Amino acid sequence: MKFFALKLIKKIKTVWLMPDLYLYNGIISGFCWAQSMQEAYEHLNLMQREGLQPNLVTFTIIIDGHIQYGELDLAVALFNKINGNGLLPDRMLFNTLIRGFCKVGRVLDALSLSHVMQKRGLLPSKSSYEKLLSSLCASHSSVHALRICEEMLSHNYFPCRYNLHWLISILGKDNKLDEARHECLIEHFKGMWSHIQAYEGGMLSEV
Repeated sequence: MKFFALKLIKKIKTVWLMPDLYLYNGIISGFCWAQSMQEAYEHLNLMQREGLQPNLVTFTIIIDGHIQYGELDLAVALFNKINGNGLLPDRMLFNTLIRGFCKVGRVLDALSLSHVMQKRGLLPSKSSYEKLLSSLCASHSSVHALRICEEMLSHNYFPCRYNLHWLISILGKDNKLDEARHECLIEHFKGMWSHIQAYEGGMLSEV
């Protein structure tokens, strides 16, 4: 793949065209997808020598590559470097790292990061909220999970049926169904009532 990428860049140059940011991002994405992070960084350095500055898309691609390769610490280090250099992370970059934290069970870090992005006026995506909710349920953090569910609904994101069942299940185990019932008084939570009744009636199978 490295040979193909270099050949493509060389061919473009022979017709008096310079590879642009979009081409380099595509090539770097390919290397990250193939878990060839060294080659991805080589092309990052190459594009900079060509006078092209990486953008947030470039860094999101690389951070996601590290996450997929199980190198979360490197992903976090790059995120912090970007943040420290004055390039403000966007919604996509925050969401990518939130899902990365959830993937390895660092749900409190994911939760903290979601708070940081919201302070910057950025809203986590529905898929990030679902990851947060499922990870909190998996760690039996029922209070945090209920708060995330409430937050989701305030943004018109309704949890998937699986996560909703899981949430009601852990609330029942933690004897916090009364709190959930209280939350049902809020208009957004009316859809949860039937699930709570089903749990109390023994009709909801445990997750």
